[in-house]
Amino acid sequence: MGYFKLPDIIRQRSHCSFPEFMQERLFAPYGLRHTRTSTAGIVPNRAAGYVRKETQGLSNAKKYLALRPSGAFPTGVEDLVRWELLIQHQQVLSASYWAKMWQDTVPTAVAGQGPVKYYGSGWDVSEYKQRRVVHHEGTIPGFTSSYFRFMDSHTAIIVLTNADNAYPKTVALRIADILLEQKTGSLP
Repeated sequence: MGYFKLPDIIRQRSHCSFPEFMQERLFAPYGLRHTRTSTAGIVPNRAAGYVRKETQGLSNAKKYLALRPSGAFPTGVEDLVRWELLIQHQQVLSASYWAKMWQDTVPTAVAGQGPVKYYGSGWDVSEYKQRRVVHHEGTIPGFTSSYFRFMDSHTAIIVLTNADNAYPKTVALRIADILLEQKTGSLP
């Protein structure tokens, strides 16, 4: 629900629209040239999204119009690398705010549906093979993504796919396994 309230809070506090605010205060100042707040409009070099239907095979995903923060940040690899470096160098937010984003909030568990899950501010908070990790998955029709941050080694693994039946989280964790199997036994 917070993703839907956020643009209204920004609009009320800043007296400008959510897209204007993001462009003027975040994207432009920090060099995120290929990031936007909507899936509407022409995006140069944009990948097409695909869905797999059992009876028809692969087909084009239906257009998805996202105008709010949930599912509405089309971007590219260059900007994602830039964003990760901004996080690692504790820019955009102070170190204390970044740390607060990754603190566990109230754990949630649905009876009979697996382990307790912890959630920070927009990030799942957990461990993977005894390493602190925060991660976030995203899905809109035709696209899936996974963003893993291994907190103590300043390592990020970001997987983007243009198919809604892909498993980017599995790919990200397999990449982590490869890095963990290196002779040092730790992420670079």
